[in-house]
Amino acid sequence: MEIIKKYGILILSLTIAGYFKLKTSVSGGVEGANNYLATTGGTMDSAQFNMIQQGYIATNIVIGGALLVIGLGFLCFSVYHILKEIRAD
Repeated sequence: MEIIKKYGILILSLTIAGYFKLKTSVSGGVEGANNYLATTGGTMDSAQFNMIQQGYIATNIVIGGALLVIGLGFLCFSVYHILKEIRAD
């Protein structure tokens, strides 16, 4: 129980960070692709740019989804143990 109390902020912050990463995945992917385009000289075929942009968006979705699932898993685990301890009293 002490571990759950000690790491409660971390669990909640993982969940919130994953949610916001998912929420901003498209704008972050577009920004990442634009930054990549700027570093390569500023000219690129539109199909290639679209593919790079979709890759950045997919990466953001995977990272955000992983953070969200891990955070929610730990959150459910923590709530289960808290309720189990309350019920035992």
